[in-house]
Amino acid sequence: MLSKLFKSNIDRLKKALLKEDLKGFREILNRVDPADLSAASTQLIEATINESAPDYLELLLQKLQIADTETLLNYGLLACTTEQPTKTLRVLLKEGLNRISNQQLNQLSTFIVNNRESDRMALLSLVSQHGCDLNGATEAAIFAVKNEDRELIKFLIESGVKLNEQQLTEASETFQSYASRIMADKTLRDSWL
Repeated sequence: MLSKLFKSNIDRLKKALLKEDLKGFREILNRVDPADLSAASTQLIEATINESAPDYLELLLQKLQIADTETLLNYGLLACTTEQPTKTLRVLLKEGLNRISNQQLNQLSTFIVNNRESDRMALLSLVSQHGCDLNGATEAAIFAVKNEDRELIKFLIESGVKLNEQQLTEASETFQSYASRIMADKTLRDSWL
């Protein structure tokens, strides 16, 4: 009985998360001491990401108002290590990850192309849809050229990534021709707009 009386609101938040009690989580979050929440924020956010609980993550991020893009980038990278990162990454982008610098975008996109083979284009598309310019994803373009990944290079070019002929020199002539054709098609389509 006494243990319930002295249980911290942070412990109650964790318990509500594990029980998948969103209503209880929201109620506890509204009454938790801001200093306590700030002190436990990393632990709580990482738990919501690891549990693939985007609704809980969104509530936390809205309450905490994290402005540091490096912190948000680290959470984005963590989200990309989970089985189904799409919803979690969407929440992070909506709550500020979309303000990352080109260097940070390059880090995120590099991680995605190197570690998310099955859903890398979906994740890059999500990043792009939230306002990140994929021209900052230079390593993704290098990866696509180096591996002669037609699907990825087409996606990147159609997403607005600008390649120059020098970037394609390491690829086979067939791949260079393919990429040049995609760039020409994109230029033509853009001229119609």
